[in-house]
Amino acid sequence: MKGSISKTSVIGLLIFQLASCGPIYSTDYRFTPPAGKSAGPAGKSAGRCLDRCQADSDHCRREQADQKEFCEEQNQQLMDSCNRKILADKNRPANWTECGRQLSCDYPESVCDQDYRGCYRECGGTVTEEQVCVMNCDQVGKK
Repeated sequence: MKGSISKTSVIGLLIFQLASCGPIYSTDYRFTPPAGKSAGPAGKSAGRCLDRCQADSDHCRREQADQKEFCEEQNQQLMDSCNRKILADKNRPANWTECGRQLSCDYPESVCDQDYRGCYRECGGTVTEEQVCVMNCDQVGKK
């Protein structure tokens, strides 16, 4: 057929695009605890200071999980309400796509992670970042 694209062409194009993508990196973090007995603000012991960092991080993650759960409940309520309105209106066709608009419930954990790394440093610890190739690593160094 004229003007149509074969499955082989589409698959070949996809393989070419994936192969031409450069490497994808992720950041890994290595934590080295403080060397001395006291560190951090006001001379708190390093152990107590790091415990506070962990407790703050745990609290941050719980709050984010609670916010996500609340958001998902709100989305369900919006969806249920929309569906009821569509079903109740007998004079119009059921357009279920109207009910597809939802709130974004994604809360990046990176905020909690950034706070934890900052707190760890404040306590006298060292945080070392390393870029690690996680995909298309065979493309490293190629142009």
